[in-house]
Amino acid sequence: MDFDESFTDLTVDDSEIEVTHFTADSVDLDTRGSIDLTAFVSSYKNLLRSTFGLALGLKEEDFADATQIFECQIHSARTVYNTLTGIPPQNRASAMTSESMVCRYSEEFLNAGRKHYGLSDHDLIFFTTHMVADIEHTAQSADLIARMVKTPREERLVRESAKYMVRIKLGKFDGIYREYS
Repeated sequence: MDFDESFTDLTVDDSEIEVTHFTADSVDLDTRGSIDLTAFVSSYKNLLRSTFGLALGLKEEDFADATQIFECQIHSARTVYNTLTGIPPQNRASAMTSESMVCRYSEEFLNAGRKHYGLSDHDLIFFTTHMVADIEHTAQSADLIARMVKTPREERLVRESAKYMVRIKLGKFDGIYREYS
């Protein structure tokens, strides 16, 4: 395959959490010779998020009618923008910035979730997964960016993309806080 995609699979039962790391090359491809990893990972993340939401007291019906707040839409829009119009290292820089921030806030959510809300490891599995997986993804992205950037213009685009994603991600958290606190 000519792209670097990876994801972490979790098996959760009452007594243990098993983390298995996959790469695109280790996944069976469909008949078109590709796999829709984005849909798989998105669906999986939604399951993990709903586990956390249910642990906080939300009901299944809360997820059925939920819509993204404005700041989350902006985050999604920038991700799509980079994917469709950005150069590969620019797209990767945006992802790397986002993933490195996710590592940090996952640690905060784990500590606060346990201490202030009495949540279990199972309830917090979304954050446990991202704290571990995104460390590796960040390192992979940094290496790829260093190898891909060839011109001063590309370096500028990468730096801008990272700066914008930090601002967007922080704005997203501010929006979530304003909307739900």
